[in-house]
Amino acid sequence: MKGARPFSQVFLRDKKYIKKILDSLDIEGEEVLEIGAGCGELSGFLYPRAKFLYCVEVDAKFIPSLKSKFCDIPNTQVIKSDILKFSLSKLNPVRSKSPEIIVASKAATSIGVKKKLIIFGNIPYQISKRIIKYLVENRSHIKRAYLTCQKEFSQKLIASVSTEHYGFLTCFIQYYAKVENLFDIPSSAFYPVPKVDSSFVKIEFYRDSPYNKVRNVDYLFKIVRQAFSQRRKKIINSLSLLKDGDKFLSSLGISPNVRAENLSLKEYISLANKNPT
Repeated sequence: MKGARPFSQVFLRDKKYIKKILDSLDIEGEEVLEIGAGCGELSGFLYPRAKFLYCVEVDAKFIPSLKSKFCDIPNTQVIKSDILKFSLSKLNPVRSKSPEIIVASKAATSIGVKKKLIIFGNIPYQISKRIIKYLVENRSHIKRAYLTCQKEFSQKLIASVSTEHYGFLTCFIQYYAKVENLFDIPSSAFYPVPKVDSSFVKIEFYRDSPYNKVRNVDYLFKIVRQAFSQRRKKIINSLSLLKDGDKFLSSLGISPNVRAENLSLKEYISLANKNPT
């Protein structure tokens, strides 16, 4: 888990929470990608259960330790890369000539990434939103993700309509996935001790979305973003892009006096589908 400084990390040391995390994982027989493998402490618990484990780490100082630990493990691969710049389509558990990929395994199997990946990681707080966007953009390669993140951030992911933490990020991730907060982790469980508590969340991408098909997804999230950019205003005032606002909202059974956080994702989808663009 990265701190505020580039590449600085805090590490989960409390064995009780390490066990809770490991007990929560459904990764048997799956191909797993770990974001921010660090020195490989948690990686050592993952590879025995996974079909294949990719350890992604951007900080060069950890790479020698990772190579040393996993050089004799046939179902592991160490990748030196910023996850946000890494293409999941490049993954292939064989020796690679690409300088971006450092392969620690001696065995040259060719199982390939045929099934979707399981993503696991203690994600950097300062790029949490970008990580979520990355996961959504790469969801065709991902079955589910298990992430340790800042507690307040997790509250935004799981929020319900008309609650304090409900916002653009809520609608964005919940359109694509079911999100569950598995448990919270106090700051005291980490070393060095961060200033905030964390949560361990599960993100399960939908095979079949429970929501009505959106004609234009970009337009949907343009509406949602504009609404929450002025969340204290009435929806009739914050959504200036609506045509014939009062009449249009009334036709959908939506009061023009409600605010952004009072509209459900389904109602935003109705706005996007029925409002002429």
